[in-house]
Amino acid sequence: MAMVKKDEFLRNHTTFKIGGPAKLFIVPDTDEELARAIAQYPKAFVIGGGSNLLVSDEGLDEVISMKNIKGFEILPQAGKAAAISALAGSSFTALVRKAHRAELSGLEFAFGIPGTVGGAVRMNAGASGGEVKDCLETVTILHEGRFRELSADELKLSYRSSLLPQGAIITKAVFRLNEGGRDEILEKMK
Repeated sequence: MAMVKKDEFLRNHTTFKIGGPAKLFIVPDTDEELARAIAQYPKAFVIGGGSNLLVSDEGLDEVISMKNIKGFEILPQAGKAAAISALAGSSFTALVRKAHRAELSGLEFAFGIPGTVGGAVRMNAGASGGEVKDCLETVTILHEGRFRELSADELKLSYRSSLLPQGAIITKAVFRLNEGGRDEILEKMK
């Protein structure tokens, strides 16, 4: 069941440790709880890990946090490629570590980028000559009360931006990766 708090200080949920209280702070654990929360509070501000986020000391009315919607799954594919499915509230750096442990290459550029998978996809995060669009295959979004899957091409990813439908919330992303050696992957991460 989703956790609901009143007057929760957002400084506890931003990397810059600033932000006044949310009159209502909701933390769903599942996609279904997220959909119910969005239906009940359609004007709520949705956050991930709170990086790249400056919140006024006056706070906000309703906030929905994606922090408990996290997890990864390796999706084997034919040939020497594989994919990783990542829920949007997952740490982007944790995703890179998961790929490294699975000996999957393609996300090394993202090691150390703060924030969540959802935020990284939304802004086409990148560093060291790589960016999300280089390995993103699909995303699942919650939009107008329905879950939909979009291809990476449909997002029209460009420098630090994407063209998600207005009001859409990313819930999951699938990244297409290649097999690689653990030591080589680690060197690229460094």
